[in-house]
Amino acid sequence: MKRMTISGFCVVLLGILPISGLLAQPDKISRLEKELDAYATADTHRVQLQLDLGAAWRNTNPNKALEYYGTAEKLAKALDDTPRRAGAMMMRGWFTARRGDLAKGAAVIREASQLYRAAADSAGMIKCMNTEAGLLSMQGNNVDAMRLLQHCAAYYSARRDTSRLLSVLSNLGSCCTYLGKKAEAIQYREQTLTLQEARDDVAGMAVTLMHIGILQDDLYRGLSYYERAEPLLRKQRNENALAHLFNNRAEDYKRIGKTEKAMESYEQAIELGEKLGLKDIVAQVSMNIAGLYRREQKHERALLYLMRAKLFAESHGMRQLAVKCLVNLGYHNNCLGKYADGISFAKEALQYNDEVLDLYTRMCAHEVIYQANAQRGDFENAFRSFQKFKLLSDSLSSQSSRKRIEEFNAKYGAAEKQHAIDLLEKDRVLQAELLLRRELEAQQKEQTLTLLAQDLDLQRLRMGQKDAALRVATDSLNLAHKEQVLQNERLARESLLRWVFIGVSALLLILAGFIVRYLQQRRKQGELRAKAAEYRARSLAAEAAEMQAENERRERKAQELFSRRLIASQEEERSRLAYELHDTLCQDLIVVKNRLLMAIEEPDAREHVLEGVNTITASLEGVRRMSRDLRPFQIDEYGISSALRGMLKRLDENTPLSIQTDIEAIDGVLDKEKEITLFRITQEGVNNILRHAEATEASVRLQRRNGNVQLSIEDNGRGFDPAAVGGGGFGLHGIRQRVKMLGGSMLVASEEGAGTRLELEIPVVTDSIGMAKTEQLGVMHA
Repeated sequence: MKRMTISGFCVVLLGILPISGLLAQPDKISRLEKELDAYATADTHRVQLQLDLGAAWRNTNPNKALEYYGTAEKLAKALDDTPRRAGAMMMRGWFTARRGDLAKGAAVIREASQLYRAAADSAGMIKCMNTEAGLLSMQGNNVDAMRLLQHCAAYYSARRDTSRLLSVLSNLGSCCTYLGKKAEAIQYREQTLTLQEARDDVAGMAVTLMHIGILQDDLYRGLSYYERAEPLLRKQRNENALAHLFNNRAEDYKRIGKTEKAMESYEQAIELGEKLGLKDIVAQVSMNIAGLYRREQKHERALLYLMRAKLFAESHGMRQLAVKCLVNLGYHNNCLGKYADGISFAKEALQYNDEVLDLYTRMCAHEVIYQANAQRGDFENAFRSFQKFKLLSDSLSSQSSRKRIEEFNAKYGAAEKQHAIDLLEKDRVLQAELLLRRELEAQQKEQTLTLLAQDLDLQRLRMGQKDAALRVATDSLNLAHKEQVLQNERLARESLLRWVFIGVSALLLILAGFIVRYLQQRRKQGELRAKAAEYRARSLAAEAAEMQAENERRERKAQELFSRRLIASQEEERSRLAYELHDTLCQDLIVVKNRLLMAIEEPDAREHVLEGVNTITASLEGVRRMSRDLRPFQIDEYGISSALRGMLKRLDENTPLSIQTDIEAIDGVLDKEKEITLFRITQEGVNNILRHAEATEASVRLQRRNGNVQLSIEDNGRGFDPAAVGGGGFGLHGIRQRVKMLGGSMLVASEEGAGTRLELEIPVVTDSIGMAKTEQLGVMHA
């Protein structure tokens, strides 16, 4: 009976649906999915394909199965296909319940049954009845579930429907197991196994063998059934059934004292339960692991698994399991000295138990309460709970025990109450000592388990290393094969190229013969032309030498003129700076001095001090302006692009000239000296417009094109005739010299009354400073 109490719930869920044909075979799933993708017509055949895919995914991926059933239901509803719609709804309701929403799942199944009833489909109604029985069993109502299942068995037996009869017999065996009717359960299981063997149903035989193993009183015999069932389940990839098998096998290992194997099987069951989203499996296995830790007095770990089992049981509507979790939570909290928590969990279990009506669980809850109250010193409440505990215990054991508790209550008086309290106090001290000793033993066992776990991890790591080495060897073989294939292809390609080379060489030899003959004929003519060309070359060389000498003379003259003008410009700038300093800064400083002297002599000197401050501020602004004119420091701080934008913006704001700018970011393209030269060129070009052009608008564009920096300055002024003025005045000549120093080229286009355009191109990198190419155009259209 104890094996059935712990394992019965796990096996109920295995028989709810037909086992044969539900296993997700990869080849079948792949074939169905390809057929579904290729079949685009929205008709009943597409609905059937979706139903078949849902059935194929049921045991390995319930979420995937639920998705296909939902899609099939919607399409069947649109096509008014009532039988297939009802079938999809029934399966959707079942999987909804399995995911924890029992109420919603039951409502969907009832709706499906009504559709079958409206269509007068008795077979469909029986299917819904079978599925509804599964939900009742999940809720613990196995009596009503058996009643429905017996109707289903009679229906399928009368119609000799062996496939569906197998499912019903399996479900009946599960219900009998949970109700403690062991003989009937074995009888149903043996009938199921006989029919499965006749049908050669390997998948169903595997599940039935596992159920028979659960019912065995001999634990070793039960383990042998599990060993027979496990390879069959793995072969069929029935992960749902494997999860239940691992849980039940772990229970048997726990009872025969093989703790390590039990824990290993529990972990396998939880892993599969979480993978498949089976909350009932996770809850039951967590409860069983807590029982294992209870035997080893590891209360903290037991509490963790019990809380997990409680949460899953409550979310899945498993009230009996939730009550058991609460009672055990109370027990372990008492063991840890958390008596208030222990009482709270036990009282919550009693509230649940009013619905479940499990006398044994109620007795355990009262036991937890009276022990916790006794430890806390609340002997009055402890005695009340003890009375209830003894009453339930006697009800479950024998009539004589009930009489003893009644006699004890009748004889109980004030004097003996105090004596009982003293005994309880002594018992509490002894229990505390015993608890301490057990905690020490538990710590030792925990250390042993930790060492065993580390050894297991080491073995797994070694296995992983071996697998990695095997994969490396396999990859090496594959790589060698690929290299051999590439080598053969390369040899074939080289052979082809060799023959092509031989053919081309032969053609080239023939062509060379014709070319030699042709060249011999041409050589004689070439010799004559060479003599004539030599004579012309000498004449041209003489003319070029004369022109070069003239150009050099003109260049030296231009350089001397530029140098004289540059010196004059420097002297002029120095004189201007001297006048600026004398007329502005010196005069302002004298005014400040006089203001400060007046402030010293006058009591109320605030106005004079403010005027002196304003004068100093204006002087500082003048000094900054002269500083900017002498050295464009913005280049060092912000870069050439920002410096040019700032200079042009100040000119636009402080002069009547309207300047349009298009300055691209060229920072870092040129070195600092070239950037300063470019800045001066731009400054001089705009100043020329201000001094000579009488323009109202101007535009400056700086961009990088084809690896060079291009600068364009254009105005709408009065213009000039470049030929008449010899290429421009001192300003244009200075710009031309600077462009020449940068190794660039300059183009001046102007016409009287039509404005002027300057176009410069400066190379970013040059091996040596080239000569500037300067051209002048006579006409430009603005």
